[in-house]
Amino acid sequence: MRSGVRGRNNKNKKTKKFKIIIIIIVIIIALIALGIFAYRNRNQNVEEPQQIEQNEIQEPQEKEEVTYSMTNGDDFVKIDNIIAYLNPLDVNYLNIYNIETGEAIVVETPKALSKIYFDGKNIYGVPNHYTGQGIYKIDMQGNVKQIYEGESLQLWLTEDKIYFVKQNGFDQINQIPQGDLCSMDKDGGNITTIIPNTRNYFKIQQDKIYYSNMETKGLYVADLNGENSKELAQGRITIAGITDDYIIYLDYADEEKYHVLYLSDMTNHEVGRFGNCYIRQNEGYLFTRKLTGEDNNVENRLSIFKIDSNNKEEKQIYTHKLAMSYLMYVYQNKAYIQDLETQRIDLESGEVEGTVKTGYYLDGYCYELVKNDNLVTDIWIYNLETLEEKNVTLSYVKTVNYNNEN
Repeated sequence: MRSGVRGRNNKNKKTKKFKIIIIIIVIIIALIALGIFAYRNRNQNVEEPQQIEQNEIQEPQEKEEVTYSMTNGDDFVKIDNIIAYLNPLDVNYLNIYNIETGEAIVVETPKALSKIYFDGKNIYGVPNHYTGQGIYKIDMQGNVKQIYEGESLQLWLTEDKIYFVKQNGFDQINQIPQGDLCSMDKDGGNITTIIPNTRNYFKIQQDKIYYSNMETKGLYVADLNGENSKELAQGRITIAGITDDYIIYLDYADEEKYHVLYLSDMTNHEVGRFGNCYIRQNEGYLFTRKLTGEDNNVENRLSIFKIDSNNKEEKQIYTHKLAMSYLMYVYQNKAYIQDLETQRIDLESGEVEGTVKTGYYLDGYCYELVKNDNLVTDIWIYNLETLEEKNVTLSYVKTVNYNNEN
């Protein structure tokens, strides 16, 4: 009898001991799992902000497309996923596209616009002197508001201001518009005359305004408020391009020669005649016929000159075309020259690599607008580095008619 009780007691002790061991093991496993979870969570909390910081550091402070859209004045603007375009055959309508969603709207404007500017929030448009006057502000929903009634053929957008020339006529020699250089808020308020008697076209660089005087026709620089004006060069000058280090200008009093004025020591170089100037992200290029002597002869071919900050112009390549050849873009040491077609030229070897798409070039991409019945139906996006292509088919969601009450 006692042996049976003793056996049952021993058995119960073993069962309790086994349960205790099981409980201990479960607790240990739970503690290990909690430790792993806490470790992973701690690592995630540490690494994620670091990744965000790296992304912020790697993101360029200012994209090429932003500068282009805010200051260039063209029939095409783009910032991030928004493209706006003026159809030259139907310019009383502005088309706004979202290339991420494919949605598009058509906006009726009261005047046929000739140039548009974009700051990422609103589009600002101006007619030419044949189609009317005014400065118009268009939001992303297509609402149009006239914010200025006079005539101006050039705008320059900053973060909070619009700079423009309040026109009062044209230069009688070469028909360049002229008037008073002004600024105003982006809603059209606080119009302020900064510099009287100027000629389009002015440039803003490093908080300075560069402009031509209406009376002397020379090249000047002043503070953004118009103070501390200083003459930089004499002639009948139109500014073609500007960087932090130099100004490229065209002098109509000097047989339309292209000059490069280096701002460090005011060295002034005569480079060539005809052609065009191209500026991209503080790099300047001249596509011109080089001067060959004191008698103002020029070479019979157009050359690409890269302008650097060391007071020199490096001739990189001769092209094989004249006539209407135009330097459209330079990217990763490749030049894109448009004539009847667009060719890509390697600036190291001087070889023509072939024919490429004709479109709008920004930030290493070409945007080709495909039209059908005078309406853009598709946008092809070409990566100039990888040569990959992407198609966006547009879906027009609405047409916004102009309301005079706006």
